[in-house]
Amino acid sequence: MADYPLRILVLMSLFLPTDRKPSVGSHLLMQLKPLLYVNVKYEIKLIWDHLFLFLLTLIDKRTAERTAIKKPKKAPWKKARSSQKGRKPQVKPQPQTTWQNSEDPLSAALVACLSVANAFTVSRHASTSDSVCRGTTRLYQRTLGFETPGYSRAEMELQKKQTEVIGYLSGVYSGKEATALRPNVGPSVLISGFDPEQPASVEILDFLNNEYSPHLSFTKIVAHVEDMKTAKKRLIGRNARYTGLLDKLDFSEGTALPTAAQLDGMSSWVVHVDGGDMSKLSDIADLAASAESVQNVAILISGAQGVGAAALQAADEMLQSKASSFAYTLLVGESFSREESLRIITECLAIDKAAGKSVVANAAKDVTSLEHMMIQGMREIGFTRIEEVEQMVSIGVKGYTDMLDEQAAEAVWEKAPEPTEEELAARAQTKEQTLLLQKQKREEEKKSSDISAMALEWAKKEYLRKSLKRRIPMKEPQFIELIWDRALMEADMKWRTMQGLVVNETEERRKFKEEQQRLNAEALKAEQERWAGMDYNEVARR
Repeated sequence: MADYPLRILVLMSLFLPTDRKPSVGSHLLMQLKPLLYVNVKYEIKLIWDHLFLFLLTLIDKRTAERTAIKKPKKAPWKKARSSQKGRKPQVKPQPQTTWQNSEDPLSAALVACLSVANAFTVSRHASTSDSVCRGTTRLYQRTLGFETPGYSRAEMELQKKQTEVIGYLSGVYSGKEATALRPNVGPSVLISGFDPEQPASVEILDFLNNEYSPHLSFTKIVAHVEDMKTAKKRLIGRNARYTGLLDKLDFSEGTALPTAAQLDGMSSWVVHVDGGDMSKLSDIADLAASAESVQNVAILISGAQGVGAAALQAADEMLQSKASSFAYTLLVGESFSREESLRIITECLAIDKAAGKSVVANAAKDVTSLEHMMIQGMREIGFTRIEEVEQMVSIGVKGYTDMLDEQAAEAVWEKAPEPTEEELAARAQTKEQTLLLQKQKREEEKKSSDISAMALEWAKKEYLRKSLKRRIPMKEPQFIELIWDRALMEADMKWRTMQGLVVNETEERRKFKEEQQRLNAEALKAEQERWAGMDYNEVARR
């Protein structure tokens, strides 16, 4: 066993080439080498040196074989010419492998060495090999190339209806003029019926004092309350101080409705009636009529449930009869949010088209309803809030339904009178004659097509027959054009024979020959007359 290391060295030296180039595997192996030299004797170190050199050589050789560059196989339509010679045969590329799934014993040995080296770490990099990278893209056939949710017939109808509504609103918006404002809104407004303990009292003041609503430029806002101390405590706060409301806000104390004296000097009045009490409308109209300065009244009735059309019409007629000196707007909120109700009533206070209107406000919870589509469409197109309120209060859904009715009325045609029996008989006879003429036309077209095909076949056979006897100084197309009349005559006789008709070929050929002679004589005579009347001097000058 003393000469065992020496025999290993001699055996390994037989496999060592002289032209070795470093590779990535050899580099990793050289980094691993110092880790295995700890507490090892000199003879074992010598063996390890030659063993490492042997492994490095094999790794370089295998790496060179795998990384050899091969030209890609050409497509069938780009084949090389067969006449080119001297090309070297292409080497078939080796299958791509990775360290993870390789069955090479050398690669397996290297992986085993790396697995036991605890102090050696390798950073992971993304592999670009086709055998490692796997895509997750799915091909969705009979689609747009990506997975799309299918729509039912009801959803398609809903989208179509939404598109029609948006088209109607786009036409309204393109020809819409600026919102007409009431000229007598005035600089002062009084609010009543709002409980200071409720958020509605703060919100109505914010809407009336909104700097982004130039159509509501009030310089004095009076809050009529039953308890002034509580009202000042609730309504005067940081927001009122920062927005400038303190410079405009004033208070008056009394019952639910103000008196005529308290309304004196107020140009506008916003009234809130809670609980849906419609009986107070008469008292409100009397107070507004008794105050000479009041020009506009906006009435909000909240908490009303199931206000019928008859009750609303009666309230509207009553207000019209008493509103001789002021303009009113009645808003009945059945199932509407408090904030939206207050916003609408304040906007209606300034909109001229809202004067004399009685409106019931309900929340459009059903997304398929026409009201919901119109509101959504206006916001998508770009209606401002005041334009949106003006459209819904003045025209609303009725404008769209009226447009549909007009289109339906225009599309209805007048019913034609019932035809008499004589007219029906004449139509039937005319139809029968038309069908007969069409049938005859089709038969004539088929006959002409068949005769032309047979004439062409006869002319080609005639050209072949004559060319076999002697040389013909013209091509086949010229020959066919020259004898085409004769070919048509022969084809016509053949077609009639095929149809079972009596044909006298000798007589018809004789008549055809005489007709051709006559035509040739007329053509010759016309040509002679042309030459006889020709001026030779004029021809020479040309």
